[in-house]
Amino acid sequence: MDYTFSAKDSIHWDLNYSRSWFQTPNALQNLNIQNVINGTGASSSPTFGSVGDTDQGSKINTFNISPTFTHVINNDSVFNLGAFIRKDIYDYFPSGDPLADLGPSNLQTSSVQQYRTLTDAAVHSDYSYVKGVNNLKAGIQYGQTFLREHDGLGIVDNYYNSPCVDSVYGDPQPGYSDPSQCAAAGLSANLNYLSVLAPYDLTRGGTDYYYFGHTDVKELGMYIDDQIKAGNWNFRLGIRGDLYNGLAIQRQAEPRVGVAYNVKPSSTVLAISYARTLETPFNENLVLSSQGCSNPVLAPLLVCTPSVTGFVSKNLEPGFRNEFHANFQQAFGKHAVVSGEYIWKYTHNAFDFSVLGNTPITFPIDWHNSKIPGYALRAEMPETHGLSAYFVTSSVAARFYPPQIAGAGATGGVTQGQTYYPFRIDHDERFNEETHLQYTLRNDGWWNGLWWGYNWRFDSGLVAGSTPCYSPTDPNTACPNSSFLPSGNPTIAGPLGLPNIPAVVNGVPVVLLVDNNIPATANGLNPNLAVSLPLTADEEFQSGLSCDGVKATGFNLLGTPLSSDPDAPYYCPASQLTSSLLRIPAINQGDNDHDPPRVAPRNLFDVSIGKNNIFHTEKYKTDLDLTAINITNKYALYNFLSTFSGTHYVTPRALTARITVNF
Repeated sequence: MDYTFSAKDSIHWDLNYSRSWFQTPNALQNLNIQNVINGTGASSSPTFGSVGDTDQGSKINTFNISPTFTHVINNDSVFNLGAFIRKDIYDYFPSGDPLADLGPSNLQTSSVQQYRTLTDAAVHSDYSYVKGVNNLKAGIQYGQTFLREHDGLGIVDNYYNSPCVDSVYGDPQPGYSDPSQCAAAGLSANLNYLSVLAPYDLTRGGTDYYYFGHTDVKELGMYIDDQIKAGNWNFRLGIRGDLYNGLAIQRQAEPRVGVAYNVKPSSTVLAISYARTLETPFNENLVLSSQGCSNPVLAPLLVCTPSVTGFVSKNLEPGFRNEFHANFQQAFGKHAVVSGEYIWKYTHNAFDFSVLGNTPITFPIDWHNSKIPGYALRAEMPETHGLSAYFVTSSVAARFYPPQIAGAGATGGVTQGQTYYPFRIDHDERFNEETHLQYTLRNDGWWNGLWWGYNWRFDSGLVAGSTPCYSPTDPNTACPNSSFLPSGNPTIAGPLGLPNIPAVVNGVPVVLLVDNNIPATANGLNPNLAVSLPLTADEEFQSGLSCDGVKATGFNLLGTPLSSDPDAPYYCPASQLTSSLLRIPAINQGDNDHDPPRVAPRNLFDVSIGKNNIFHTEKYKTDLDLTAINITNKYALYNFLSTFSGTHYVTPRALTARITVNF
């Protein structure tokens, strides 16, 4: 809404409200969940049965109000004064029966519920001055972000934190509620049993644990920026100052500078720029991630184990980034324009996400630093004799460097002793391109405005860090699904950071695939530490794995059990492990930094046909178009076990018809 008081004064209001509701998608492993159904399951022989399908959902309510007052000072300058308040309300709902939230041990051992609010409120003003060669703008903003986090968690895995373990294999037992019951049953007490979790084990008569975290983040930003045009030169000079007061405090001055030159005889524009920026932590579950590892109940549920994996318990602190851009634009008469840009982003205290169980609940984590270089190119041909086209391509290398500085959980990285090896997060992609061609008929008949379109998209493949492979010779192994076994314990896969030896069975290098969803407890390993990201039968199917030509079905485990232990990991000879959807590095070739596993390359094709103004009217014009997406019905992955979004496939073939009325 706009209202004008006079020729110089006006006010503009933006009002917005939105509500969305969505379910968490179920995989095969979320259907017909088998869990304890005899009350508490604390007996020596608990009864298992189906508790139904997993049924988790989210709801988001958002409102935003932002008025801005504008005063025209004179022909050269304008003053703005504004404010805004935005509130996001996020609800996450567990299944009706919380025991149905049980998932694989590497995904979800707890039923999770959450009510979280984020309120942003700020006032801001700016002054703009344009005269001669100068285009200057200065401003200031003060705001507060109010974070409120309510979480409920209850253990739903009867094997998780079991008081008793098998005396032969060290496997956790599903019954029993106290270590004192073990000896009489011929079992051993679990040395890693955590009594602090017992009241919150829903399979043993416990109740949910409730956590409340809150903080108010205060931010003050001030800036001044001037664009100066001098002949064929264009300069941009500015500086910004940020004062951040949250769970941590940071003060930073951020200069920005850029220069561009127009080579008019050749229709070329060249430019370079630099900016220093304050990188603040993500606000989603900021308190939980910063302080959860100091909570004795949350620490194991959030996979906080400083002594083994290097996770730390401290507040996430803002970082800083040095960002460089170099770009060009080249015109070829009126028929084509080519532009390109190369970007370097060097960040200290680089933020990433971890995820809470098999849910869309994410929380920020903080790595030591990151390096993200990449390029983008675009070539465009305006319509010429009815034909138009464009071509775009890009590449990005997203390299992150341990150790983890702050935050709960982790999403990657390899450490051996005090040596830290870089890894690539899953939006790293070497090459992608999109080519679009379109032809429009231009004549005086009914066919005028009829057009055809063709689109070709190629992706070389995102990083898929959870892909099993074999690479024991490289300390920066890209094989999180355990080409390694812990020394002295040949029946289970070892967590990162423990002594390892190559997995070899009968002299043949093998890849361990699945541990039957039972967490490692033998030889003093922490039962609350996921064991090298084992794959479930469903995840094997999702990734298109085959072992010796046998394809994963989603129900039966691939490979051969490593021992007679009924809960032993399954293995496959490394030379026989293949995938139709992932690119698995060759034996001994995997490297988290230089050659990580990736989604397999793919080509996707779309075609369209349409007609503008089909009724040839002047006042009301109607357009019609038909589009076929992925016309070859390519079956391919977009990503695999992505930390932020799970596993997704590309859209299957879909036909869309659209009618547009212009008036």
